[in-house]
Amino acid sequence: MSNLYQIDEAIRSVISMADDNGVINEEAFDQLQMAKAEKQLNIIKYIKHIKNDGEIIDKEIKRLQEMKKSNDKRIESLTTYLSQSMKIDGVKELTFPLFQAKFKKNPPKLRIDSADYIPRKFIKTKSVTTNSIDGDALLKALKAGEEVRGVSIIQEERLAIN
Repeated sequence: MSNLYQIDEAIRSVISMADDNGVINEEAFDQLQMAKAEKQLNIIKYIKHIKNDGEIIDKEIKRLQEMKKSNDKRIESLTTYLSQSMKIDGVKELTFPLFQAKFKKNPPKLRIDSADYIPRKFIKTKSVTTNSIDGDALLKALKAGEEVRGVSIIQEERLAIN
């Protein structure tokens, strides 16, 4: 018997072949019950094995996430180190046969020093008690030359390494 469904079907078959007094072939019935119990035990063992694999996988995922976090910090630190070195030398670009490091401008972004002076037209109502600044509209207005007290556009740059 290869699976529980087949074993259960065989047990039902043995039971259905009972004689008029309800007597069944006990030897066949006992063998099938033992085969079923063995199959059930093996399924339990397999479930435990899969659970253990899951725990090992979870630990490995955590280890790899920590490794990635460490690598990301190392990249950030080395990029800052190189960037500072290039700025000290007044260099905007480094070019080598296989690699290039170059300062590139980030998209402009808002710097809000004081939200008290922002005109009402740049305030969005999220709910009855919550308002927020419509940064996109405010940035667009500033780019168009409109002046808003307490707000400015900042243009930062990053070191891109290719």
